[in-house]
Amino acid sequence: TWLSSSARSYMSAIVDRGRHRAEVSTNELAKIAATRGIPLSHSRAELMQAIARDEQAKRRAGTAPHRKETRHENGGRAPGTTGANAGGYPTSSARGDVMEDFNASDEEDMLADPEGYLVGATSMVWEDELYTYGGLAPEGEFVDIILRWSGKDQSTELQARAANPDVGIPPGRYGHTSVVVDDKLYVFGGQGQFGCLNDLWCFDFERCSWSRVDAAGEPPAARTGHCACVSNGVMFVFGGKDVRPGMDSVAHNDLYGYDLKEREWLPIETRWRRPAGGDGCAMTSMNGVLYVISPSDTMMEMVLWCLQLSAQGRLRWTQVPRVGQLPTPRTDYVAALFGANWIVHGGRVLLQDGVLGDTYAFHFPTAEWGRFDPESDTDPRFGHAGSAVDGALVLLHGRRDASSPEAGDKDSGVCVAINLEEWCAFPEHAPEGDGDGVDAAFDPHAHR
Repeated sequence: TWLSSSARSYMSAIVDRGRHRAEVSTNELAKIAATRGIPLSHSRAELMQAIARDEQAKRRAGTAPHRKETRHENGGRAPGTTGANAGGYPTSSARGDVMEDFNASDEEDMLADPEGYLVGATSMVWEDELYTYGGLAPEGEFVDIILRWSGKDQSTELQARAANPDVGIPPGRYGHTSVVVDDKLYVFGGQGQFGCLNDLWCFDFERCSWSRVDAAGEPPAARTGHCACVSNGVMFVFGGKDVRPGMDSVAHNDLYGYDLKEREWLPIETRWRRPAGGDGCAMTSMNGVLYVISPSDTMMEMVLWCLQLSAQGRLRWTQVPRVGQLPTPRTDYVAALFGANWIVHGGRVLLQDGVLGDTYAFHFPTAEWGRFDPESDTDPRFGHAGSAVDGALVLLHGRRDASSPEAGDKDSGVCVAINLEEWCAFPEHAPEGDGDGVDAAFDPHAHR
């Protein structure tokens, strides 16, 4: 009864997620309090009372703060809507609007506090729409929801259900991997509340339901900060580390394949040298070749490796010659495919303090690296998520470095975008005849 009806309605408008009553998480309360200059309390009740009193005072004074409605729904799309327009996401016919939507400035936005952003979430694109899953909140909350993004700070939580109520949905995590295959999202590993994980989950976008994957074979060891991609019906997992309280972390540089059709995990044996692995790696595939970028063993440079999946016998990692300007040594960066280009953005500087906001591209047809014009640099961030969609690299969340000289004049919003068509020096698509060759199907059993 201490929370006035006006305050209750205000709180509900901010955080209601389609439930029958408002259930405000401590993380959301802390964000709201921070925007009002209210000192954070260790007591949840005291924090809510302080917000309610401040709301009542502002309403009496006629200065209620600006608030932005966060939309939620009970599934992937509202009935009767199709395609990108279902969530208000800009279509390819209005690419100029993409940059405006994701880079729109709103100084009064309550959630535009960089200290409140998630770390270690993953982003993915399904049917030309952008989604994020998981992440670690500043207060230590392990996030377990999927959000669909339609612009700066405009997100819709999917009310996902468990395909099997006895199994439930995956526990919250960060530092995991997420890959999309057809209408399915596969999530593997990551850091959970009680340690690193090696479980595999599948989210069905059409049914809006989670199911745990019971796979044959021995899965990769528990890990976080690893990388994953899909090629020829196999999800590959590489690198990462296992972090245990009171113990030294264990870095992994092994390669596993999960056969999506056979639902089986298999170790992929390679000979001679291999990428350093650990938590500074990223992986993608192009025309039947796996590519991994990771710091060198000395952490003094970034090295790009490739693995020809159609090779006979035991596979061998090969270093790609250094051509052009490679990214400087870093970890916790974003890597995303844009046509025939692999985009790398931001991250944390290795071996010294510093956070980056620069962008690089690797052009597969010419095997050449290039740095974007510094004019395209964003505010420095690491541990963020990002995907290429509608000609833009959309970046979400992550930690910031407020002391960086580049941070002052850059948009530090939860969601910013870089126009790839304007800033990428390489063409989006490979020349005709150089691109989409079909390689022989990869047989993971042949490389055990």
